[in-house]
Amino acid sequence: CRGQIFVNPRGLHKTGVLPGTTGANAEWSSQFASVTFNFVGYQIAWAGMNEAGLVMSTMSLNQTQLPRPDARPVLDSGNWMQYLLDTCATVDEVLATDDAVRNLTVDHYLVADRSGAAATIEFLDGRLVAHTGGDLPVSVLTNSPYSEALGRWRAAGGSGNYGGMDSSSQRFCIAADRVTAF
Repeated sequence: CRGQIFVNPRGLHKTGVLPGTTGANAEWSSQFASVTFNFVGYQIAWAGMNEAGLVMSTMSLNQTQLPRPDARPVLDSGNWMQYLLDTCATVDEVLATDDAVRNLTVDHYLVADRSGAAATIEFLDGRLVAHTGGDLPVSVLTNSPYSEALGRWRAAGGSGNYGGMDSSSQRFCIAADRVTAF
């Protein structure tokens, strides 16, 4: 499998692939240029950074429970990430987009901006769940919900003894140890 890197210019008008409940597709114009990475094609970001310094990456999360359909336009994961890289400069702006578009994904995200602000974004129990500031003591993400993985890491006390955990929790704990040590 080979990855693809794309340079996405600012000033392009874009349309989401999927229609929402109203039959309309999401539409926007890119305010920021970006560089994105993926395995499938142009404008379907799996990771990337825009010229304002916003950085995003994604991982699958089987525990995802999406919001019920509503009137917001729908974007699947890759288009949603491209939309955010096109229109947002900060973590706060990313979080505010939940009122404007509905993400249709089984992923969760790690987002950071040039100020050093960071967030995890997950869709659990039918709503967007974000961890920021004091709720995000380590900017680490694996394939477990952030709060569960953080709880396992804290319970282990940074001991390095992570045997008996599932691999996602082990990876989270090891990465959290390394981020903390750094």
